[in-house]
Amino acid sequence: MLNMMNMLTSRQTFRVELTRKPTINEGQNIRRQVEYVKAYDKAEAKAIALAMPQNKAFRVSSLKEIK
Repeated sequence: MLNMMNMLTSRQTFRVELTRKPTINEGQNIRRQVEYVKAYDKAEAKAIALAMPQNKAFRVSSLKEIK
């Protein structure tokens, strides 16, 4: 019998760094934020981070998997 349980991916923790979307105000443009998200892959982690209400004015600048 073939055991495929190890082939199933588990949720991993991703560190998503967000930067403020461009605005006229220079002080607002410098803002950065970090979110830690559990997801199956990078695309899902990015979508989860951007879907959070506090991140509406931000965009993803980097995405790293935490081991």
